[in-house]
Amino acid sequence: MTKADWRARFAAARAALAPDEAARQARAVTELVLAWPLYRAARTVLLYAPLGGELDTSALLDAALAQGKALALPRCGASGRMDAAPVTNWRGLARGALGILSPPGDAPALPPRVIDLVLIPGVGFDAHGMRLGRGGGYYDRYLPGCAYPKAGLAFACQTVSALPREPHDAGVDYIITFQGILPAKK
Repeated sequence: MTKADWRARFAAARAALAPDEAARQARAVTELVLAWPLYRAARTVLLYAPLGGELDTSALLDAALAQGKALALPRCGASGRMDAAPVTNWRGLARGALGILSPPGDAPALPPRVIDLVLIPGVGFDAHGMRLGRGGGYYDRYLPGCAYPKAGLAFACQTVSALPREPHDAGVDYIITFQGILPAKK
């Protein structure tokens, strides 16, 4: 199957999730992340505000701020580049490029070296850490060379044993679903 085929398959699987099941899985992922030693030790976390059926991270965003962590969200530009900018109240953000809740354009970008953990969305993930995104390549350009651990947050229906991979694709080190935190098979 092509990446487009996989995107359609994952979109259909997510759409088939009952709202109460999606909420249950999101709560379980939140609990796993909050108890995870890598998260607990992180001072600065790059997270995402959910968009279009992605696993809801609202509780994680609120918890990170309540715990005094430095929270950053991605900011995608028209040039196809992404950076991470700090936020202190994610609920007041406006929709930026691609309809994503983003920090304001005048907020300073954080250097990747200050981020301790990144928790990212994906359309799908495989057991080897391959991340299938929406096709814009923002994370594929941002993640390479970053030393911090990268974890994909997903519904269980968004994981498979193998996805097609291209040389420019950036993967994750962990996949987190309600079933647990699974290290990618490298």
